[in-house]
Amino acid sequence: MNIDETVGDAYVNLDNLNLGELAEGTLQELGERYDLILRIMAMATEARNHLEQALVEAMPESTLVTPTMTFKREKAKRWTWKDKDSGQIMREDIAHSVSSKLATNVATGEVDVEARNLMQNAIRELWDLLPAPSSMKMGGAKRFGLDIFDYRSLSQPSVIKVIPREEEH
Repeated sequence: MNIDETVGDAYVNLDNLNLGELAEGTLQELGERYDLILRIMAMATEARNHLEQALVEAMPESTLVTPTMTFKREKAKRWTWKDKDSGQIMREDIAHSVSSKLATNVATGEVDVEARNLMQNAIRELWDLLPAPSSMKMGGAKRFGLDIFDYRSLSQPSVIKVIPREEEH
């Protein structure tokens, strides 16, 4: 099997898909087609990741120029939750920190527990309406004694950017 021929044929076949015909058929046919496309996307993503890693490891320098394109190795920032509960813990910590600060009597330093609980519940209700935060502004987080690194991890893997020759100018 010639790998370049196989990949090229897959590209040509997908490029020639008639989107109108793709969306015609019974519900079962559409569902099966949709499932197949999702599987193709997963395989393509896995192949892309594998090739990208091979390029990252094989490139002696950060830029590789070929007759048809330029490959650039760059660092990417990738944030992930430290564990599966980190997002929920962060939201709870935000609700507690903000409500406690707002319910604190500036003169006495005492926390009005009833006011704090009301505000905490209001913030929790907001989480049902607003997209869940995945980051925090540093200034605000410091004011409330929070640190994004308690909840999220940063990695900086190398990635490959492909620039076709005609876009370089």
